[in-house]
Amino acid sequence: TFLLNGKEKTLSIVGDDEADPAKALISFSAPISRALMGLEPGDYSDFAGKEDAIEILSVAVIG
Repeated sequence: TFLLNGKEKTLSIVGDDEADPAKALISFSAPISRALMGLEPGDYSDFAGKEDAIEILSVAVIG
């Protein structure tokens, strides 16, 4: 779960064959996934040319 430009979003990062953006299942190769990987709660990341566009709120590892 993260804030993107101030809006809360939750998604799951999955393999290319499991991706379904309508269900918030995003491929690991998608730009947003690459921006999120390795971050932890409280971390910020740049995205789409904006500094600190992403703020990580929580991370859950499933599986």
